[in-house]
Amino acid sequence: MLDISQLFELEIKPALGCTEPVAIGYTTSLAYNAILGRVPRWLKGKMPIKYVTDVNPEDVEIDRIEVSVDRGIFKNALAVGIPRAKGQKGIGIAAAMGLFCFPEAEGREMALFETLQPEDLEKAKTLTEKVNIKLIAGWERSEGIQIRALVKVKHKRLPERVLTGIAKIEKTHSNVTSISVYDSLGQVAEIPLEKKLEIQREDLGVADRLKGMSISEIVAELEALPEDAVGKMIQLIEMNIAVSEEGLKGRKGLGIGATLRDLVNQGCLGDDSITSAQIMVASAADVRMGGFDYPVMSCAGSGNQGITASLPIIAVAQKKGYDVKGLLAKRRSGQLSGDDEMKLSRLVKALALSNIITCYITYHTKYLSALCGCAIKAGLGATAGIAYLLTESADKVETAIQNMAGNITGLICDGGKEGCSLKLTTSASVAIQSALLAMRGIRVPSDNGIVGEKAEDTIRNIGRVCQAMIATDAAIIRIMADKSGLKL
Repeated sequence: MLDISQLFELEIKPALGCTEPVAIGYTTSLAYNAILGRVPRWLKGKMPIKYVTDVNPEDVEIDRIEVSVDRGIFKNALAVGIPRAKGQKGIGIAAAMGLFCFPEAEGREMALFETLQPEDLEKAKTLTEKVNIKLIAGWERSEGIQIRALVKVKHKRLPERVLTGIAKIEKTHSNVTSISVYDSLGQVAEIPLEKKLEIQREDLGVADRLKGMSISEIVAELEALPEDAVGKMIQLIEMNIAVSEEGLKGRKGLGIGATLRDLVNQGCLGDDSITSAQIMVASAADVRMGGFDYPVMSCAGSGNQGITASLPIIAVAQKKGYDVKGLLAKRRSGQLSGDDEMKLSRLVKALALSNIITCYITYHTKYLSALCGCAIKAGLGATAGIAYLLTESADKVETAIQNMAGNITGLICDGGKEGCSLKLTTSASVAIQSALLAMRGIRVPSDNGIVGEKAEDTIRNIGRVCQAMIATDAAIIRIMADKSGLKL
């Protein structure tokens, strides 16, 4: 049995802005705040932590900030808008902003920048010249998320006292593996290890359990969806619809969502479920990748994956007559009829399936790779969710996944940016198309390319393709670095 509650606790989280620059800011925040004696309470005892207890912000002057990242973090943080940065982009400002933030609650680490005060942005801007950005050693061949932040400060009243905070994040965007402070005067306190091994085993268990399941087994798990998982999906609906609607107000990012809506109003595009889904995902991505101050519910470390794994399903539901916002309002007031309850339950299960499948594929392909996770991983999740919404059939879910995989699997990831809105529209379109074709009995056969006999085989094959594209990913990084004038 899959522990869906634990899976959602690990992988479905609110995120303010693109998760890669936020993860960088989270790492520098941990390194700097440990110098000031501040460590998030939920990290205490999970790893050895060294910190100091007698230093205040006014006591120190920041001398140097050094950030080392893997190629996936580098690629996705290089050119994306950052919330509360007033148009600033990139790793340098994200690293500097992190020093003025502190994570306030477990599970909201990827909403870190919501803690930035307006007056601190100017301070962060002045520090960007002190940020040194590096790729980790062996970045061309390495796998998985790796971020190391070093913050060095000098004591204003004690010139001989130099303090250096170092924090590391590995494997996932918020998985902290070490926090240490080095003090030239040796005045360092330590929080000993208590629970790290136990927690690692729990986290590994849910991933391994999910990886070993068949698609039909995953679909069967929806019949007993835990109440907290239902609540998380309700939050997802509310949050992701809100950010999509925000993207249609004025022109945000590239304004792709708003422009598609205008094309529908002008009769240039049809007002069908596919275009509706494209408008919803594009407008949400316009807000997010443009660096505007609105959170989304992320999936498997990515807000764009959270958008793609949810909004196409909601768009299809609305075109099928679901008053989604009305259902939520009735739920809040306790006025759901039996028919309303059935509709909302079916939508919630479809969204849960989409997010579970997105995580399932992530565990086979890793969190960041040369393939566009928003289009491929979340797109496969979305088509599974749409097929379930329309049929509740595990067989149709599998067929939809096969159709989707046989279409746009080769879409590359060339970093987080405003143009991601276009990739999300492509994915939304194909996800709906793949599910509708599955309902008509069309299934890409297993002798076609990477498509396997079963959907699980296909997903494992996608993982093999990701592994083989490490060199492609490195080439993408070099192109992006060259454009930015960065020396690798």
